[in-house]
Amino acid sequence: MKPFNLALALTGDKVVTRDGNMVDILGYDNTENESHPLLVQSKSFLGITNDKYTKEGKYISFMDSNMDLFMEESEDSSNMNVVDIKSDLSKNRDFLEHVKRQEIEKLGFRIFKMELTVSTLTEKLDALSEKIDEKIDEEKEVEMYPFDLERMIAGSPIICRNGVTPTQASYFSTVCCDYNPICCVINGEIETFSNKGRYFSNGIDEDHELDLFMKNNEG
Repeated sequence: MKPFNLALALTGDKVVTRDGNMVDILGYDNTENESHPLLVQSKSFLGITNDKYTKEGKYISFMDSNMDLFMEESEDSSNMNVVDIKSDLSKNRDFLEHVKRQEIEKLGFRIFKMELTVSTLTEKLDALSEKIDEKIDEEKEVEMYPFDLERMIAGSPIICRNGVTPTQASYFSTVCCDYNPICCVINGEIETFSNKGRYFSNGIDEDHELDLFMKNNEG
């Protein structure tokens, strides 16, 4: 067999695979797939399949394959020994063996690509898991201390029970006793609290994720 020649193949010269299977060149479009621009049709007992090749006739660009393309040599220029096929049985056996190798090779390459994809996804999931663990550890490290109104008014930092940091904390000393005198902005919303930093007031003694605490214990 002679090395694959793209120009001759596109003009109609016969093309075969490394193991001697005849194929048809369907087209060449370098703009569609830069690495495998050559569309080739082959036949097997499974039916007709269309596969992509590199412009050098390689099925797998980084390794040799039984599906790699070559130019068929004419009988008068071939130096190969002619092997007598003694029976149709041996012909069928050789053909089926060839098809089996070809299909196994295709399957192996698809599995190889799937393994690469799974490996990439696994790496991304591991990285995401590490970030989540770091975030959980950060939240665990946040210490909270009982709310102190005077310290809040003086500017000491405060934090909610759920770890969120309120902003623009204000105390309205002249507000009616039926209303919460402390206002904070949390996640873009204005929330109100009792003098004790409780989200619920008016006699409701129930913990809430937005209850206020002091972020440090400094006096």
